[in-house]
Amino acid sequence: KNVDKNIIFSPVSIALSLSLLEAGAANQTRSQIRYVLVKRGSSDSDTGNIYQSLQNQLRSYKNQENLKLNIVNGIYYQKQIDLKQNYLNEIRQCYDSVVDKCDFSTDSDSCRNRINSWISNNTNQKIEELFKDGSINPSTVSVLANAIYFKAAWDDAFPNALISNSPFYRFGRETDEQSVQYLNNEDQYLYSQTNTVSIVGVPYKGGDFHLFIVLPKKRDG
Repeated sequence: KNVDKNIIFSPVSIALSLSLLEAGAANQTRSQIRYVLVKRGSSDSDTGNIYQSLQNQLRSYKNQENLKLNIVNGIYYQKQIDLKQNYLNEIRQCYDSVVDKCDFSTDSDSCRNRINSWISNNTNQKIEELFKDGSINPSTVSVLANAIYFKAAWDDAFPNALISNSPFYRFGRETDEQSVQYLNNEDQYLYSQTNTVSIVGVPYKGGDFHLFIVLPKKRDG
């Protein structure tokens, strides 16, 4: 965890990764993951059905003119391990997941390059090295990977006349002042706040997707 850096993440990506784990878990572990993903009292098949429907919906955006979206899931596991066939069938059917065997124990770096290449090819080369050198080693048993490629125009482009330079204090420090571009605009946006942060949702063209920005109210976060 680096407190001096901003974080950007996709809730869908996190949820899909957890759902792959849920499909392979059992008993209390599976119930706990399912409760986070869906709701209390859901059956074993509910999570798979829900996320299969979600994947089908998201897949419809893959080749649209003004919006490009590609989501891939994959599990790579040590070749001597036998995964249950029911699990493999479920993640292939419900999550359109790649399933592949690797020899982490004797050629971990080749496995790492193979996974990185798969991710790069599915993200238009925007994510070229998700797994850094040393992150996958001979003790690795399996790797669960998810990647998203998303490209879209803003629903309402920011006009240059409303953009101006103002001071911004990196890490909240008075001694680290930067000049950055600010947008001064009045419009209707999704908005919420707590005692510590403000949250605004900026829509992409079409309104189906938003970038949610969480900004601490205190300068030092």
